[in-house]
Amino acid sequence: MSQSTEPLPVRKLCSCNAVLCSPEESTTAPGTDLFGVILLNSPANTAADFAEYVRLFQLYRGGGGGGSTTGGAAPKNTAAEGTSPYFICVDGAYAALKRYCATQAAPSATKEGAEADAADAVDSSAAVMAMRLCDVLIGDMDSLSPAQLRKVVAAAAGTADDLRAPSSTPMEGPLFHETVATIPVALLEDIRQRRTDALRRRGSPDATPTAPSVDTPVVLPIACQLSTDFHKAIALLERLRRLEQGNTETLTEDEQAAYYDKRAEEAHAAEELMKACDAQLEIACEESARLADGDAQEIERCRRLIMDVSPSTSSTVRTRVLPNVAVFGALGGRFDHEIATMVAVMRFARVFHVFVVNVYTVLFACWPDGVTQLLMPPSWSQEGNLARDLSGVEEEGTAAVEPYMSGIVPLGPLREMETTGFLWNVVKNRRGCYGGFTGVEQYRFAFDGLVSSCNKISSRLVTVDVRPTTCDTSRPSWDPQAPSANPPTMLVLGRPKAARKKVTSA
Repeated sequence: MSQSTEPLPVRKLCSCNAVLCSPEESTTAPGTDLFGVILLNSPANTAADFAEYVRLFQLYRGGGGGGSTTGGAAPKNTAAEGTSPYFICVDGAYAALKRYCATQAAPSATKEGAEADAADAVDSSAAVMAMRLCDVLIGDMDSLSPAQLRKVVAAAAGTADDLRAPSSTPMEGPLFHETVATIPVALLEDIRQRRTDALRRRGSPDATPTAPSVDTPVVLPIACQLSTDFHKAIALLERLRRLEQGNTETLTEDEQAAYYDKRAEEAHAAEELMKACDAQLEIACEESARLADGDAQEIERCRRLIMDVSPSTSSTVRTRVLPNVAVFGALGGRFDHEIATMVAVMRFARVFHVFVVNVYTVLFACWPDGVTQLLMPPSWSQEGNLARDLSGVEEEGTAAVEPYMSGIVPLGPLREMETTGFLWNVVKNRRGCYGGFTGVEQYRFAFDGLVSSCNKISSRLVTVDVRPTTCDTSRPSWDPQAPSANPPTMLVLGRPKAARKKVTSA
């Protein structure tokens, strides 16, 4: 295939503003829309994980199904009027969310009656809160006994516990779907209707704090053990996405990609993010120049890369703005679970912009063999966020602001990469591209080599380019010098201390 007929590589334009922006910024900042919010169950989960999940629910739904779980007035997201992500709990997370709700309900309940009655009130209130705070409960349900599963399904359906128990194990019998793909469309429509009804009640002045049956989640036990519960949750979001686009489940992958491209280009949120990126192009070039120590070639390299992939003028890439999915409770605990989380994030890297969050970290996948551009929150500034001397960070009220630390983690040998927007940029194997300033050409970037850790964000517009451009296309695919996909690559952001304090005090 000649170069002229090859499709343009993809430029993924994204932000993590939904979790990085302050409540004040989130009303006007671009890229704060969400398609899904997923809560996982990790033994390392803290109150901060649940608090952020609940905060987003209150932001989009106007409260925990009729009231704030934190006891105060529920915040209002005027930028998200009429829209809301799907809120999904995986197996085990619902019980943990219920325990968190119980801690929120306990202080008010103990004032209302005797200790025993108060405990019953707390348990009942927590169960109602938790059910209102998720649209779907999905997973292999291995955290539940058959009897517990029957009760959960019955409660969600608003019926008596008269379902027959599976004959031997919890993953047998009529309650389970084999895979996410076998879930009937009628159940998916129930999930969509639940979200629609919640938004309708939010917009109605007569909305009541009662708990009608629509406030209970749809329970989806999945028998398949070849995928994690997190993978199941994202696969469910993918099916819901297709339904919202006119049941594109009947299309091929190429047709779906084309359809997604068309819809993304037309989306208002995508347009706003692209406009915000356009407004940062010259500023990003100036920020790169200030860090180049007068090296004219480095200044030109950064400008060339930034402008070559700009969304409105570029003829070298095609821009994709993917639906955002925020994930809580995925980090910490067993390391193999964290690796499985990263695998799922990369598996859906062309479908969703999935960012995994905890109190310290935000991580997401770069676009495979393409360009990823990240737009930081409006409050980011090079002068305030790139303090080399952090001696004043610990003292509140000082001018120093803790920077966004960052890392680029390739999960395999990285053949080629070029970046801007970092304090220490990378230029690797780019023919004709100046790498004298970065000085890393001789290093091997790989999961068993060098990874970019303890780096810092130096611009509000960050670019990671892993397009393979210099390989010899005449060589067979098994040749070490042949063109091949760069390995999956993760971009990691460290949340500044000020942001961590806000989360832990929520």
